[in-house]
Amino acid sequence: MFPQYGEDGTTIIGSLSRNFSGKGSKYIIQGEKSKFTKIYGTGSPLVFTEDVLSAVKVARICSAMPLFGTFLNSIPQGYDSYRLWLDKDKQLSSTQQCKKWRQYGYDLLPIITPLDPKEYSTEDIKNFLRSNS
Repeated sequence: MFPQYGEDGTTIIGSLSRNFSGKGSKYIIQGEKSKFTKIYGTGSPLVFTEDVLSAVKVARICSAMPLFGTFLNSIPQGYDSYRLWLDKDKQLSSTQQCKKWRQYGYDLLPIITPLDPKEYSTEDIKNFLRSNS
């Protein structure tokens, strides 16, 4: 469970938890979803990940934003480049989405790995980002 704090840094205004039952939504959000759909970390590229844990892990190196799924429906401005990091089972979707966004002028490339970023070490994540630049 991830608490979301208010502007004062002490008041909990919401939470995000993972549903492992296999029934219903994968993520349970209490509070405003927009408070969790934020950019973690700083610098380019901005890496889109499936989940918050992966975004937090990637944010140790650069900017990252969770999608709460696998579909990218908007891209924030202000980054030199973008990466869409999805599991191997979403390779076709990732490639198609990147191709679509590149037609609009975005430098968006897929990163396809067997596991989510949260499963890799910081050094592994750096290597994946270097090899996909």
